[in-house]
Amino acid sequence: MDKGPAVNGKGNLISLDEKTWEEVQNQDKNFVISAVVTSEEGTLLKDMTDNTAFPVITGYNIYKNYIKLASVPASVLQYTNKNVKPGIYNYSVSALYDKNESSLATASTDIQVSIENITAINKVNIAPTAFREQVRIINYQQVKSVEIYASDGKMVQKTDYPSEWIHTSTISQGIYFFRIYTNKEVKTIRGIKQ
Repeated sequence: MDKGPAVNGKGNLISLDEKTWEEVQNQDKNFVISAVVTSEEGTLLKDMTDNTAFPVITGYNIYKNYIKLASVPASVLQYTNKNVKPGIYNYSVSALYDKNESSLATASTDIQVSIENITAINKVNIAPTAFREQVRIINYQQVKSVEIYASDGKMVQKTDYPSEWIHTSTISQGIYFFRIYTNKEVKTIRGIKQ
């Protein structure tokens, strides 16, 4: 325990079931408590000595209809399930913390896949949306111009008839908006320079 003041949402939370967290009332200090629970016979039921209040996410498991499709590192924030047959699917994801896995969180419910949705493949987009040195323009052949705006509304970069990759090494870290012009539409996509 430290002298405080308590950091809301960090050192003033308690969980008795490892799933739900509650704020400790009338406590103005930060604390970390670990426990070992045993039976009356002294048999170890659950060792919590290696648990931390806020463990680091090491990856994610992706599920389709509750069947694991893939495990991806924590740096991967998008996943594409390719060659999906027509039907209705439920997608969910869990977070990995070293050897532990969180409960499944619904990523999307009742996704209907059909032949009509194939036209979406030709849509213009950027990847990744969390980027460092460069951003890929998906279906760049359709793009007439790309403008990149900082969160304050100032245009920081413009590229006419871009190639597949736009170099972003000169842009500072922060939130940006990519305004993409095609013959059919003007699309704005949010991105984060890390």
